Amino acid sequence: MQANSSDKQTQILVLGDTCAAEFAPVLSDLVARNIEIVHTATPDQHEFFDSILLFQARPSTIAESTVHNLRRKYPLAKIGVLLGSWCEGEQRTGQPLVCVERIFWHQWPTRADEFLSTTLKLPSTASQNAVIQQDLRQLKIANGNSTNNKIVICANRFEDYDYLAIACKSWGAEPQWYIPGRESSEIPPANQMTLGLWNGVHLDAEATTEFIQFRKCYPNIPMIASLEFPRFNDLNSFHQLCGDAVIGRPFALSDLFSTFDQAIAPNGEVQQPKLYHPAA
Repeated sequence: MQANSSDKQTQILVLGDTCAAEFAPVLSDLVARNIEIVHTATPDQHEFFDSILLFQARPSTIAESTVHNLRRKYPLAKIGVLLGSWCEGEQRTGQPLVCVERIFWHQWPTRADEFLSTTLKLPSTASQNAVIQQDLRQLKIANGNSTNNKIVICANRFEDYDYLAIACKSWGAEPQWYIPGRESSEIPPANQMTLGLWNGVHLDAEATTEFIQFRKCYPNIPMIASLEFPRFNDLNSFHQLCGDAVIGRPFALSDLFSTFDQAIAPNGEVQQPKLYHPAA
């Protein structure tokens, strides 16, 4: 992360449940980026914000009228909503905010640069089709940029491996299947792997044992966990087990590719976890 190099410090207005545990790493990241965080906008101050980020730990805690008033008062500011774990089913059972960028707390490492960028992008009112078309164009640019990388995928079922293998191939990497419980002579050789991808649900006792064994077989490469709707304690537990990044399922390919890119440092060393925030 680099500090903003312009003369004017970037300003972001944050509102909502900023005290929720899963949001603490996001606030720390904003500070590390040298972004001025404003928690309250007064009528005579801060007439312009580069971005507005709404922190929503639970469904329906931010009113649609709040977004409407913010958009009317700051028409040039990007508006996003940072969602906590309790908001996972909001699009099915709740009333999600409209015309704002939705970012789950565990997506922040792969979405932050784009959200905070001052370059032009599709407006928040763009159609879903336009968003998909832009995403596809970005994937075509990314495809093939990662040749010679081999990713070992830990999955118990072929269906799970195949799903992740197709994604890895789209990134330009060669996937290899690690089946838990196999003899060492039957698993992909550690000295040929660039990255590890572990498929799980949550980090319960059985899953933890499985990952520890997987990690022992590949001790010198970055490790990413693909989890179903990860919780904050999953993230902390994974880092304590020497894992490097967590991506939630379902995921966008662009998020997965960004996670791969961030996990592999230019010098081949393992990058520091992007969302690590030890529990108090």
